[in-house]
Amino acid sequence: MARLETERAAGGDVTEETVAHAKAALGPALAAAGDSLFWSTCRPLAAVIGVLWTAQGSPYGPLVFWFLYNVPHAMVRARGSSRGTRWAWR
Repeated sequence: MARLETERAAGGDVTEETVAHAKAALGPALAAAGDSLFWSTCRPLAAVIGVLWTAQGSPYGPLVFWFLYNVPHAMVRARGSSRGTRWAWR
């Protein structure tokens, strides 16, 4: 996607319809992979650990949940964007 959009911005022969079609084709497949990883695996696991901390009397249970879910999620998003951009420039 980055390569298509870069070529389009540089005045290449890539049309807006081509970019939109590629986004429409790739979006659902990539979203499904990420959703199943984070919403079905990481989030419930982080929630269980956070609830266990809270059940043991720690006031940090919600913070533990937030940290265990959001830090890996942000890292995967940043790393994926970085690698995708580097791959597009090859």
